[in-house]
Amino acid sequence: MPDATEPSLAPSVLPIRLACFDLDGTLLGKPDATLSFQRAWLALPEGTRPVLVYNTGRMLADSLRQLRRTDLPPPDYLICGVGTLIYRRETQEVVQEFSEIMSGGWNRAKAVEVVTQTTHAVPQPAHFQSPFKSSWYLHHASTEVIDGLRAALETAGLQAAVVYSSDRDLDVLPMLADKGNALDWLLNHLDISPAEALVAGDTGNDAAMFHLPDVRGIVVENAQPELLEAVLTTRPYMAHAICADGVLEGMKHYGSSRKCPLRSPRILVTTGSLRRSSSSSSRLPPTS
Repeated sequence: MPDATEPSLAPSVLPIRLACFDLDGTLLGKPDATLSFQRAWLALPEGTRPVLVYNTGRMLADSLRQLRRTDLPPPDYLICGVGTLIYRRETQEVVQEFSEIMSGGWNRAKAVEVVTQTTHAVPQPAHFQSPFKSSWYLHHASTEVIDGLRAALETAGLQAAVVYSSDRDLDVLPMLADKGNALDWLLNHLDISPAEALVAGDTGNDAAMFHLPDVRGIVVENAQPELLEAVLTTRPYMAHAICADGVLEGMKHYGSSRKCPLRSPRILVTTGSLRRSSSSSSRLPPTS
């Protein structure tokens, strides 16, 4: 007999097969909540856990150091550097297929030159930098300043993306690099639909994850206004709790039972069509 507390799997309901969460300010920032998330996640039978992905602006070495210092469960994948690198924990290797995509149309030295000439931004420390990520501090920049930088990069012949978050952090990246594109590529790579994914974040550089078609999103209570504004049309769950407590609250919201779905053998979400939009599927070349 099936467990009476578990809902039946209707055609419009799909299991969450992948959970992709930001670190700082989302899973991290409130230690007791981080520990609660760890306990809830590890309570799942190992064979039924979704793929766990941490999607962070930190670089790989910094991310691994941070994870060793926290109570978070080990992820299956790390997306680092605002979507510029994917790391598989099982093999302890960077996914080279994804890294090869990043190099097209990218010239980091020229990007640095344009930022220096166009803004008063100050470079962030070396451990925040990478071949595919030029990171700066630019406090209280207006929309006009950010748009002007984008225009200057385009005039210089660069295929570059500009990500501005927390009213301070400026990242100039290859055009195809952002947290959403990296997640989209990984979903394709793992043959998982966005409708079977759940994301959570707190700042503007998380917004691209929420715009994948049919993805379910959690905005934690301590989110920056820039994220709230960017995801209004995606109708995410707006948590009333901060950091990892908000993530757990969102997981419960998307479940079909009263208890937190992380403690259930099946994590369920309601969803619509499985089809991706043509614009999303073409953002990054699929894995071979």
